[in-house]
Amino acid sequence: MGLANAAERYAGAVWERHCSDQELPPVWVECQILPEEPLQGSRFQRVVFADAEGYLPRRPRWSPITPEQLQDLVGAPVAIDRGTGYVPRPVLPQPLLEFEEFPVVRLGRPQPFREPGCMPAGISWWRRWARQILPRRGARTCCWYHGGDWHTVNTMALQVLTSSSVL
Repeated sequence: MGLANAAERYAGAVWERHCSDQELPPVWVECQILPEEPLQGSRFQRVVFADAEGYLPRRPRWSPITPEQLQDLVGAPVAIDRGTGYVPRPVLPQPLLEFEEFPVVRLGRPQPFREPGCMPAGISWWRRWARQILPRRGARTCCWYHGGDWHTVNTMALQVLTSSSVL
């Protein structure tokens, strides 16, 4: 099953909250207010879902619905002028990624997947700091983590970041 789109999620939430005793999802009508298009009489879309599982409707199909058809469906007049004063929010700039070099000792303590024999939980901060200043070189065979050469990995990662002008 693929990811649900907004119509599926919203219709599913309404179905679960307001019509949970019904076997089929509710009739769903949507009206998208787009800033670049003038409001039109046939801007409503009826969404029909092909099937559903739990409270998640799936495989939506959209078709235009006129204000008259919408009024017949609802059984009462529908205000089609809603949204005429809509002003879209300003577009926020994309955040810039910033990377910073810092000692591994500042990372959180790895748990619970380490083997107690090679990385006991009771190592003091000063011992961890000393291992950063005078690191052990070479791989060990105690676990998968210590089997890698992390100094080489870190050096390569810093080279990639500095060469791509990300740092």
